[in-house]
Amino acid sequence: MLYKTILLTISLLYLFLGDIFSQHTAKQVQDFVTNWHKSKTMQSASVSFYAQSVKGESIKIAYNASQSLSPASCLKLVSSGAALGILGENFRFETQLAYSGTVKNGILEGNVYIIGGGDPTLGIENLEKLMQEWVEIIKKQGIKQIKGKIIGDESIFESNYTPDGWTWADMGNYYGAGASGLSIHENQFLLTFKTGKKIGDKTEIIRSEPAISGLEWTNEVRTAATGTGDQAYIYGSPYSYVRIVKGTLPINSQNAFSIKGSMPDPALFAAEYLRKKLQIAKILSESATTVRLLQINNASFLEKKAVFHKTQSATLKEILKPLNQKSINLYAENIARMIGFKSEKKGTLEAGIKAITNFWKGKKIDLQGFYMEDAAGLSRFNFLTTKHLTQILIAIQQTPYAKSFYESLALAGKSGTMQFRCLRSSAENNLRAKSGSIGKVRSFAGYVRTKSGVLLAFSIIVNNYDAKDSEVMQNLEKTMTMLAEMK
Repeated sequence: MLYKTILLTISLLYLFLGDIFSQHTAKQVQDFVTNWHKSKTMQSASVSFYAQSVKGESIKIAYNASQSLSPASCLKLVSSGAALGILGENFRFETQLAYSGTVKNGILEGNVYIIGGGDPTLGIENLEKLMQEWVEIIKKQGIKQIKGKIIGDESIFESNYTPDGWTWADMGNYYGAGASGLSIHENQFLLTFKTGKKIGDKTEIIRSEPAISGLEWTNEVRTAATGTGDQAYIYGSPYSYVRIVKGTLPINSQNAFSIKGSMPDPALFAAEYLRKKLQIAKILSESATTVRLLQINNASFLEKKAVFHKTQSATLKEILKPLNQKSINLYAENIARMIGFKSEKKGTLEAGIKAITNFWKGKKIDLQGFYMEDAAGLSRFNFLTTKHLTQILIAIQQTPYAKSFYESLALAGKSGTMQFRCLRSSAENNLRAKSGSIGKVRSFAGYVRTKSGVLLAFSIIVNNYDAKDSEVMQNLEKTMTMLAEMK
């Protein structure tokens, strides 16, 4: 009995002392970041850090906080926070079905339109089910034959749907999918390869899902060792049906491996897919096309249309959860263009960026050194300071939509891109943040509650480092954990 009592006392003492020694002051956190930046592998890097109490200024930590750096996907916090304020938590995107002409004896003398409303989530849950529902709805209009076209109308947004600052290496891949006014299935497809039996063997493209008519491939992907993962990249530009695939894929037990790419023309794909489903239902039409293609061919498309169905998205506050937790670039880009459409009457990225910037200026955020090239953070020409980002996070907490924004962020150790971050620490199941990552850029920004109960907003950005990615991530996680352990 005495032995058990001694063991229990030692255990409690260990926990008590551990809790004391794991507590940190603001100065200790700042010193850690300062010393890390001075280390040999970080001397060429730029490091910026800013943390502040959400209520009042009882805690403030700043290190190069006014230095403009590339934030990578942490820029999504700027875009999504403004979206809640401009569009509203309960805003829904809407896609319409319409037809021109008249229906007589089951024959439509006119065209069927899919009128895009900029919904980035359209068809992502179940593309087959959505299209089948649309076929049944068209049948209910008494239409048995279409003497016209199936037309995808993407004109709510600009036709140049890829930001200028996105690189050739990004655009053909799923994360570089462009923001079409008629987006479908997240504007991406799955490309499956048959890998070789030994290292260096050629690979074979088996299929793409969904199948995209007219897509041509130059396959330069080779087989690599087991466990090397997806090192293959798709190269191609918007509206181009020629794709080049380079890199390596590993040998695996199924002798097959899949990667994801971006659709060349989502609106055309949507029209063609619906036409195919209508054909299966014995409802024939002339062809599938888009408003953009009709404009190129100088065809008349400004005809009177009757809307007979509307498909609505989830609410904006629900869409922001996958946007911020999974860091989906397409969602951020579509939302920015919708902000432009609602605020400036132009569904362009330029109009969206203008409205987002003006929104934060209206919140009294000093934006000196702030520049947006896109809404997702994929461009290397985005620049902001950690002070900008932290003050934006603080400003959001003073709004009616603070809860929706807070819950859209990934929870450390539990969800999204933060699922494996800050494990077994005071930050786990406490800190909510957005991560950012592009070449030689790593960033985190969000909220964390200290041991003393103070809610902090924070941002930390690192650019152009020589250190290994793993070393940088380890020290960034250490910084966030120290914030959670503050007295």
